[in-house]
Amino acid sequence: VAEKNHDNQSVDFDRVALVIQDFWSRYLDAYPAQGRETAEVKEAFIKFLGFKSPLAIYSDNAGEITSAVRKLGGKSITATPHIPQTNGAAENSVRRVTEGTSCALTQSGLSYQWWNSAMRAYCFLRNVTDLQHHGTTPYYRRFGTQFYGHRIPFGAETGYLKFDQHTKVVLQHPLAEKCHRGIFIGYDLRPGGIWSGDYFVVDADALNAADSSQQLRLLRVKDLVIPDYFVFPVATGAIKQPDN
Repeated sequence: VAEKNHDNQSVDFDRVALVIQDFWSRYLDAYPAQGRETAEVKEAFIKFLGFKSPLAIYSDNAGEITSAVRKLGGKSITATPHIPQTNGAAENSVRRVTEGTSCALTQSGLSYQWWNSAMRAYCFLRNVTDLQHHGTTPYYRRFGTQFYGHRIPFGAETGYLKFDQHTKVVLQHPLAEKCHRGIFIGYDLRPGGIWSGDYFVVDADALNAADSSQQLRLLRVKDLVIPDYFVFPVATGAIKQPDN
């Protein structure tokens, strides 16, 4: 569990993140949360494992982790207290996620408040892109299928089709432009980590006009219009963002 400074909490008020890696497939993910209580750790494991019970989970001696594993019916194997070297694989995973998140935020130009979304986006892109020692991506190794969606960097500009989630019709005049400018935020995943087929974006105009990050909402969309090459309009100053 990586602790975050209270002053640097995310737009969703997350302050910590639990990094989890599957040893067999090398599938890696991280789950931001507002605290590090047992219930929040258990929820993170359910998101990672889906509807399966773990056989064994190796971790440090954090009580909230061992308690959550016990509640899930798994065996908790712990490292030697106060000696990070005995938990090397986990330490490397945390460092990889931390560095990847930092790079994604820097490239996007988005503020630190978006660290939770940048973290999830980095992990998923790694899972569907990086070939591991077994010769395949972690995503293919774990689910037995390739990822057929778009690989889009966090914070890149993309077009999206705007639909109402209830009526399933375009919320514009039939003759109006149906493609809107969006800032790519991430992928929607089902419990267990498999992609649902949907993406998350923030409307570019809404971001540009917002006085506070709390005014913004993630849009879950299925259809994207991918540009010939990616640009990062927040990083270049073409789109501004709120300071808080």
